[in-house]
Amino acid sequence: CDKYANGGLSSFKDCFGLCKEAFCCIHDSTTSRSPSCSQEQNCRFYIPCYIVWWKLHDTIGPAPYVRLEQDEDFFDYGINDFQQELINDQDFYNQFFGHHFLEDDDIPLNDDTFENPDNWGS
Repeated sequence: CDKYANGGLSSFKDCFGLCKEAFCCIHDSTTSRSPSCSQEQNCRFYIPCYIVWWKLHDTIGPAPYVRLEQDEDFFDYGINDFQQELINDQDFYNQFFGHHFLEDDDIPLNDDTFENPDNWGS
């Protein structure tokens, strides 16, 4: 995934599709709903995915406020596309939002949880 490439994987949408399964490589959560896989050998092969993970963590405030729009050709994946992906893939939803919490699998993964400052340190 290279936003400067002429051809190849120079599309956020294509990169996200290929990288999504490796999201567990970038965090250290120990929860059962979003377990880390960062110690697996194959994680190193997903290093080119970091442009995707960086953009998915480009927020205005807490985690649910993702800013995917960017005025560059590479960023061809909008917030509506991402919201649909979260609806369609509950495992990725749990990885994406659940990895922010290290131990509490019972905490709901919704806007109220992320907007509550009492949860910011857990």
